[in-house]
Amino acid sequence: MPEAELKYKYKLPFYYLNGKPFCYLNQSKDYVDLGFWNAAHLTQHLGQMTTTGRKMMKSLRYKSLEEIDSIVLTEVLQDAYSVKDKKFWK
Repeated sequence: MPEAELKYKYKLPFYYLNGKPFCYLNQSKDYVDLGFWNAAHLTQHLGQMTTTGRKMMKSLRYKSLEEIDSIVLTEVLQDAYSVKDKKFWK
């Protein structure tokens, strides 16, 4: 998504589309989360997403580069893009 703009929110790198948060990266000592702002509307690969400790946000969690499934990542990004104009809450 070449039109994505990188900004920092809550000390995390967030990517914005059309001035709205789209996704973010959150690094821990054991993993990296790729979280999605409009996660309540996502429909793809929900079984591979984590919601631990969260009410609304969902993320793809990776502990190594080898864990990244490019098909799942692409399909979730496309799904998130398709709901980018929906409200945060469902």
